[in-house]
Amino acid sequence: MPEICEGFALFSSTCQALAAQCLYHILWAALELGAGQAMFFILSKLIGVLVEPILHPLLLAAAGWILRIWSRKIAYYCFIAACILPCIYSLSAFSTLVMRPLENAIPPAPSEQIATADGIVILGGYTGSGIVAESRNQFTASGAIERLLEGLYLHKSFPEKPIWITGFSGSLIPTGWSEAENTKAILDALQFTSDKIKFENRARNTYQNAIYTFEAAQPSPNQKWVLITSAAHMPRAAGAFRAAGWPDMLYLPTDYRTRKSGFSWAFAPQENFSILSSAFHEYVGILVYWATGRYVTND
Repeated sequence: MPEICEGFALFSSTCQALAAQCLYHILWAALELGAGQAMFFILSKLIGVLVEPILHPLLLAAAGWILRIWSRKIAYYCFIAACILPCIYSLSAFSTLVMRPLENAIPPAPSEQIATADGIVILGGYTGSGIVAESRNQFTASGAIERLLEGLYLHKSFPEKPIWITGFSGSLIPTGWSEAENTKAILDALQFTSDKIKFENRARNTYQNAIYTFEAAQPSPNQKWVLITSAAHMPRAAGAFRAAGWPDMLYLPTDYRTRKSGFSWAFAPQENFSILSSAFHEYVGILVYWATGRYVTND
């Protein structure tokens, strides 16, 4: 019995510590970003959790459990859908159908136009866990590392062009190394040095990438800058940069996750749930950005 009480006390104190930490970071975000931007950032993270495909069958099952009180027929359909949906989500054909419109929306700019650009912007989001990087004293990278690699490749071809790498952390509660610190560790490991590479180290989301990098780079209206990010992320990023006042940009999407055409009927749950997670996040992100004036279409 004393062991149970001691364990409960430890669990309670841990929950209190986590709650206090969350409150601290929320207050920090409000002070750092302003109440409006902080609220938008927090709500966007909460919505991001709800669009995770792994939760959809659970939400359908929960809906069926609640609706059985009023309609057993509707509840039955909810339970059936909860069972079938994971199978559909696991098909490569379905994930491709959802993701490919995003990835094909903006084609890469021709190389001859890239050669005449005045600068390059690389969006963060390609690093791994900051807390792991800090604790291991070693950089971490995600599957979107092509963003950085593409930018470094361009820098090798056009060393005179300035490069801005933008991003602090996309986590609700940032811990460990920032994206800039992680990126500097990657560049050090590659023995890659250049005074043309600069960092914007405040942005927490795509719109902040756009406005903070605009403030730092100060592009003139007649300039052309290259924007590099994942292909699925490019439509939202392009709209956000237009909303932030950037002149017409040259787009260089990377990190493709679907083929250009055709379908595969492979059954691969882990891969396809990951693809759908990214796709749902982008569709909802575009809608939210458009509704809040953070997304401007290319008329």
